Amino acid sequence: MAHLSARADAAYQNDYHHKLRGRLWDALGGTDYDERHDGGEPPGFAYSNPFPYDLKEGNDRKLLVASPEEELLANVATDLLEERELNVSEMRFHADDVTSLEPDVGEPGTRGTIETNTSLFVRIPPWRREEYGIDYPSGAVVEEVVR
Repeated sequence: MAHLSARADAAYQNDYHHKLRGRLWDALGGTDYDERHDGGEPPGFAYSNPFPYDLKEGNDRKLLVASPEEELLANVATDLLEERELNVSEMRFHADDVTSLEPDVGEPGTRGTIETNTSLFVRIPPWRREEYGIDYPSGAVVEEVVR
């Protein structure tokens, strides 16, 4: 989790996700994960929305970056601590700190539920659809929002 502080007043921007994703890819530049950027496969990470409303200078925000790959997260954390400026269009932040989280999701092999107050986007590549029991025509675009 990145602990951020706003460096200036700014209006909320709905198109934040593209710029934020770019900043995270920049953090992975020169690492073993860099080649995934244009590889056409899922990137291996997801991130939260740290901007629920307009910003005032000094406001605190949190940014969650999640991945099953601990080394990927370590690379992002290291970069945010070395390059503390995090600019997302007109929304400008300083990365004050980065901490790790270890949520308890139960014993391995068990099932449970993780709740969130925001939508989730899960990208499942076509070659893994059968594994999850998804039977959609080839080339079909499927979007499902679960709240």
